[in-house]
Amino acid sequence: MHRDSSVFASPDAFIPERWLVGPSTTQEDLTRMAAYMMPFGTGTRVCGGQNLALMMLKLALAAFVRNFEIRAPAETTDLSMEIKDSFVCLFSLPELPYIR
Repeated sequence: MHRDSSVFASPDAFIPERWLVGPSTTQEDLTRMAAYMMPFGTGTRVCGGQNLALMMLKLALAAFVRNFEIRAPAETTDLSMEIKDSFVCLFSLPELPYIR
C-alpha cells in the first residue's frame, strides 16, 4: 500500500517534503496520502513492534529531558506563562480581588 505510485509519488524515494503543501504537493494529495498511510498496519495484521516503538519514543524523550538542561528564556515572566483559552474567551475580565 505504501509503495502504490498512484497514491505516493516516487514511493521508493526518501522525500519528506511530500508531506508539505508546496509546488509539487497539493492539499488534495496530502489528504489522499494520509488516508493510505498506515505505518503500523491495522486489524489482525497490526505490527507486533508498535508498542515497543511507542515505548522507545517515550524512553528517548525521557532521556532527552534528563540529559539536557531545559529552561525557559530569561524574558519569561509569570504573566507570559499564564494559560489563556483563546477559543472561548474573546475578552479579558478585569482583575477582581475577591475572585481567584
